[in-house]
Amino acid sequence: MNLFIRSPPALLLLVVLVESSTGQDLEQCLDKFKKGKDDFILDLEESVKDGAVILSVPKLERYRDCVTSCCKDP
Repeated sequence: MNLFIRSPPALLLLVVLVESSTGQDLEQCLDKFKKGKDDFILDLEESVKDGAVILSVPKLERYRDCVTSCCKDP
């Protein structure tokens, strides 16, 4: 079974740990992230074989939602 994520921010969920934040702290957290390559596809199975650890895979559609999720639940 091949799992693909068509959004670069999904990679952030796999590798980035940040402090839990709300309000103004959330904005500071969001500023720590930068957008990845356009049209990037991450093969989760290959990444796990290479040593990556899947922290979570929430269903998010927008870049900002993904980063906000990382900030709220590192």
